[in-house]
Amino acid sequence: MDALFGTLSGLIENADIGGSTGYLAHPAVKSTLNRYRTNTGELVGVAGFLKGEASAWSTLIPDNGGANANLAHIFYGNWSDLLIGYWSSVDLLLNPFATEMADRGGAFLHAYLDADVSVRHPESFAFTDSFPTQQFAASTVVAA
Repeated sequence: MDALFGTLSGLIENADIGGSTGYLAHPAVKSTLNRYRTNTGELVGVAGFLKGEASAWSTLIPDNGGANANLAHIFYGNWSDLLIGYWSSVDLLLNPFATEMADRGGAFLHAYLDADVSVRHPESFAFTDSFPTQQFAASTVVAA
């Protein structure tokens, strides 16, 4: 399993991260984790690899990072230490030049939200950009 998660498991162990912890990754990571089986043929799956930790999947997380196109990013951290600040409310602007909508009686709206993201304690997060997501056979065996 350490071969799959690379340096991430070491970073997590050394950081001693606590609190509202969980993983954030691209869905390709989830697909890859669901392909692994134990020596007895049982599916290890996401819960087996992540040890029951919370997980979230988003296509906004890169799945082509690292040194080649088959390496995905995985974030782990205490998400209560992630700070999101909004500078104003949502601004809605009507685009008067969008004739393709106006000709049919519609309106083209642009919505803007100014926000900033920061972390309270950088040591509350660990990251890897080297998780392999290449296609493995459904019977790939790992020691869980």
